[in-house]
Amino acid sequence: MPTKADFEISWPSSGILSFITRPSGEADGFLYRYNINTGSFTKLIGGELGLEANWSIDAKKILYSVFDASADKPHLYMYTVSDGETVDLQTEPFARKC
Repeated sequence: MPTKADFEISWPSSGILSFITRPSGEADGFLYRYNINTGSFTKLIGGELGLEANWSIDAKKILYSVFDASADKPHLYMYTVSDGETVDLQTEPFARKC
């Protein structure tokens, strides 16, 4: 976990809080889940440049983009929370900011 970070906090489902670092093309981003009922704090996605994420309505999947420095453009993925599987959607999302 980063020693000093600026997190955005969301509540994707009952009993679950989500913590994500602010996106940066120059610093690794991390997404964590905190389960209020069990007290578990889990890293779901980490070490990705320009990380941005959106939870599905049922909080079972996460659509996320990262900055691919070698291609100099963002890339889109789907993460399944239950098994940790990541699927490359092989498409470029729109950047939220330049």
